[in-house]
Amino acid sequence: MAHDLQIDLDVLLPEVDSERDRCVDRLVESMRRLGGVNEVHVVVATEAHPATLCLHIDAGSVSLSAVRDRARAAGAEISSRYGHALWRIDGLTHAVRAETFASALRRRHGVLDASATADGLVRIEYDRSATSAAELANAVRSFGPLRASDTTPARGNVASGATARGGSIPVNTHGGFLSEGYVHGLNHVAEAVSQLRRTAGARQVPDAELALSTAQPGYVAGSTAALVLQRGA
Repeated sequence: MAHDLQIDLDVLLPEVDSERDRCVDRLVESMRRLGGVNEVHVVVATEAHPATLCLHIDAGSVSLSAVRDRARAAGAEISSRYGHALWRIDGLTHAVRAETFASALRRRHGVLDASATADGLVRIEYDRSATSAAELANAVRSFGPLRASDTTPARGNVASGATARGGSIPVNTHGGFLSEGYVHGLNHVAEAVSQLRRTAGARQVPDAELALSTAQPGYVAGSTAALVLQRGA
């Protein structure tokens, strides 16, 4: 018996903003190698629905849950290897200048692809083993003031490295719930305390003074809760 499974692409590849990205091709090829999967393709986004990965599965050979778990693992593996930056800069006033800038970016070590538009939108795909978002941000800043893309501000913060350990707003320095047991958010509190005590070891954020810990259901009242912790308070 055949079944279809559809998973939103932004769940599997959170940094990818287009179904035409090469990481989507990598994900499709990875899933095609899984036994019991007959076909894999991408359903493009519409105004009502995001882009999805659609898998046609032989239910007699593999379970839906196994395919779903494999898709998530494949997405995580790809995301850990390939990074995506999405920024806006001032100064790209016409298409020729934008392409010249993008061409210079593509020549940088570790950059797999780069594009730029005349209105200042810059997209970069890079190999995390060869370069970093912080290094690329410095390169882009040499051309003009850098800001997260105002079309996708949260994704822009991630892509710019702002949420990384060395960024301006480090998030989930312990890895978050994806890499820990679920204990109603107490993991976050323990990590916040470690950071403020300066005992987080390799995860330590330099000069950490303030931490925000949130969870749902909350550890305070059984619903969404937030704690603000301050060093020495």
